[in-house]
Amino acid sequence: MVTIVNVTDPDTPSLFQLLNQFLLTTGEPPLDSQSINRIKKAIRDQKIYFYLAMDSGSAVGICSLTMGYTTYHAGYFGVMEDFYIADAMRKKGVARQMIGKLLQDAKEKGCCSVLLGCSSDDIHMYEHLGFRKIGNMMAIDLPHE
Repeated sequence: MVTIVNVTDPDTPSLFQLLNQFLLTTGEPPLDSQSINRIKKAIRDQKIYFYLAMDSGSAVGICSLTMGYTTYHAGYFGVMEDFYIADAMRKKGVARQMIGKLLQDAKEKGCCSVLLGCSSDDIHMYEHLGFRKIGNMMAIDLPHE
């Protein structure tokens, strides 16, 4: 049985193991020690909230929630990222469970909406889970330490 847990301890080994697995599937390199330390600090400072899908003690899914503020609704919004489910656990309801937990927590934290960016291959899945397409999202990378 799959359970969804909030990661409160940034030293949870399965967190970074699964996060690196996700990064490799997107063509990104694994996290270096400096990045891991920044993420651990962000978890401790409650700047990011991670969720793990656990099956028989093994992490099989991951996603994260960060928050911002929008003048459009004069309230907080969430941003869902780092969404990944191990191949063997896909199409078994794990995505619905994880996103359900994330949305519940976002609502409890006062968010009026949750945004995400995704590849065009994933649009149908997210629409099936209740998200709607709202235009084009763009980004620019800024240097950071």
